[in-house]
Amino acid sequence: MHSISAAREPWPSRLCWAAALLAAVLLAGPRPGHAQVGFLWAPPSISLLVPPGGSTQFRCQLMNTGGHASRFQLEAVAVGQKEDGGYYFPGTDDPQPVPSCADWITVSPSELTLEPAEAAFIWCSLEVPRTARAGGRYAGVVCRLVPERGAEEPGRAQMELQLNSATVVFLTIAGRRPTWKAKLSRLEIKPAEEGGFWFEGALTNTGNVHVFGQGRLVLRGERGRRLAQTQLGGGRGTVLPGATVNFRTLITERIPIGKYIAEARVDYGGRGPAVARTPFEVGREMVMGSVSAGLAVAMEPDRQTLDIPPGGMRVAKATIFNQEALPVHVKMHVARLVQDSLGQLSPAEADETAALSAEPWVSLKLDEFDLRSGGRRTVPVSISVPEEAEAGGRFATVVAEVTAGEGPVPEANAVVFTSLLLRVLGEIAPRVEVTRVELLPPIPGLPPTFRAWVRNHGDVDVPLLSSILTVNARGEDGAAVPSASSRRVVATLSDEILLPGVERALTMQLDQPLEPGAYTAEMGVGYGPKEPASKGLDFEVAENEPSRAASGSERRS
Repeated sequence: MHSISAAREPWPSRLCWAAALLAAVLLAGPRPGHAQVGFLWAPPSISLLVPPGGSTQFRCQLMNTGGHASRFQLEAVAVGQKEDGGYYFPGTDDPQPVPSCADWITVSPSELTLEPAEAAFIWCSLEVPRTARAGGRYAGVVCRLVPERGAEEPGRAQMELQLNSATVVFLTIAGRRPTWKAKLSRLEIKPAEEGGFWFEGALTNTGNVHVFGQGRLVLRGERGRRLAQTQLGGGRGTVLPGATVNFRTLITERIPIGKYIAEARVDYGGRGPAVARTPFEVGREMVMGSVSAGLAVAMEPDRQTLDIPPGGMRVAKATIFNQEALPVHVKMHVARLVQDSLGQLSPAEADETAALSAEPWVSLKLDEFDLRSGGRRTVPVSISVPEEAEAGGRFATVVAEVTAGEGPVPEANAVVFTSLLLRVLGEIAPRVEVTRVELLPPIPGLPPTFRAWVRNHGDVDVPLLSSILTVNARGEDGAAVPSASSRRVVATLSDEILLPGVERALTMQLDQPLEPGAYTAEMGVGYGPKEPASKGLDFEVAENEPSRAASGSERRS
C-alpha cells in the first residue's frame, strides 16, 4: 500500500486555543498619549460533569499585560460552533445555536479594574436544575476589555471593544448514558489552487453531547481496492451537538488519471465510525460524483485481547448491529490485521504483508445471514492455538461486509470489523523505541509542535499509555539547563496500541510559545512498567518562529 503525502490544514480549534490561552493581545501602537493595552486569559476550556440538581465551581485567571490600568467586564454567554471548528458567541437576539448552560453560571466579579501586571482569579458558580436532562450543555465565560472613556482618536473605542477572550465550558449532565451519534453529511473533493486536491468531510453531531472526531481518508480504485490512506483533518476535533464541522486534508501528491472512490471515516466514540464515500475522476478536469453515506451498522467490540496458552482454545464474540430502517445482508470472513503510521487498525489487502498473523487459527460458526432493521446478531469466533506456537502476539480481524438493496449492484454498503489481539502465553519481551523526533513547521502565534516516531521492536502488542514532552534551555556546552522557561507537557493516551514491527507518529504541542533562544527537547512515550522510551532534539527559536536544528540526539531508548 502506498502512502499519500498530505499537508493538513491546522485544526481551527488550536487557533481558538492559542487566542484563549494567550488572550487577544492587541497593541494600540506607539501613538502619542496611548499605552499598550492587552491581557492574558486562561484556561481556554474546561470540562465539567454534574448531576441534575448539583452544583460546582471553577475559576479563570486574568492578567493585565497593558501599560496602564484597565477595566474588564465578565459574563457567561451562549456559545456556537462554526464549520471550521472554531467557536463564536452570538448576541442575545441571535437564536441559541447549541444547548446552553449560560443561564446556570454566575460570574464573580462581573467587573473589575487591574493595574499593569496585576492578576486576579475569576470565580464561576454553576448550578444545574433538578429537571435538567442528561447530555451536554455549553457556554462561554467571556472577558472583555472596556475601552477608555473619552478616547481621542476616532474608531479607537470600537477597536478596543474587540479585545476579548473566553473560556469554553463543556458541561455533561450525568444521568443515563449520553447519546453519542454523528454522521458525515457531506464529502467533497475540489482541486486546490496550490496544486493537488482538497478532501473535505462534514461531520454533523446528531446526538445530545459533544464528540471528539478523528478522521481517516482512504483512496480506493474504481473497483474498491485500497490504494492509500492518510489522516483526515488535523487531529481530534470537538463537535458540539447540532453543529457541523469540516475535516479537511490537502493531498499534494500527484494522483494518476483514472476513476477512484474517496472514503472518509471518522471515529467519534459511537458504536461505529461515521462513513461517507464518493466516486471521482482525475483527468484534464476533475469530475465530481454524488456523495454516498455508509450504512448505519456497527460491530462490537471493536477490539478484543485474549491470552491463550500453546495448544489452548478460546471462543470470542462479534456482535453486528443494524441501525438502518431497512434489512441488510451480512457476509463475514477472517483476515490478517495491519496497522498504519496513524495507529489505525484495518483488515489487510490481498497483497499486504501482515507479520505474526493468527488468521489460520481463527474460524467462524456463521459467515452469512440477513439482519432485520434494528436487529443484532452475535457470531461466535473460535480460536485454536497450535501446540508448537511460540510465545508472543498474534493478530487477526473478523470482517463483516454489509449490503442493502437488491440487484447485482447494492444501493449501499459498509465494512465493519473487530480486531483480535492474541497473546500466546510464555516469555514475552515488549520493547519500544523512539526512532526520531521532528519539529513541525511553525504556525504563527502558536507554540512549537513536535512529532515523535515510535517503533515496536518486541514480539507483542504494546499499550501506549502516555506521551511526555520536556523542553529546556540549551547551554553553551549543549546540555539542558532547567530554568523558569522549562516546559513539561504530559498527555494521557486513551486506548492506543502499537503492533510489533509498526512505526507510528505521536504529536505534541507545548502549552505556550517560547522566547527566542537555543533549546533542547525530549519526547518520551510511556508503555508499561518500564522506563519511557525517549529521544531528544536540539532546536532554536528565532525572533518570530522556531527552526529545526541540524540534528537531534537520543536521550534514552
